[in-house]
Amino acid sequence: MPATTLMREWIEARVTGGPTDLVVAVTDLEQFISARAHRAS
Repeated sequence: MPATTLMREWIEARVTGGPTDLVVAVTDLEQFISARAHRAS
């Protein structure tokens, strides 16, 4: 899933009254970021 899609889903969930106690593990975020990181050229 593209990072922008995930961020959009989080924002939409927050705006529409979705769960406010959602917790995402730091290791999961790190893995998500590293898997989608682009090398600077």
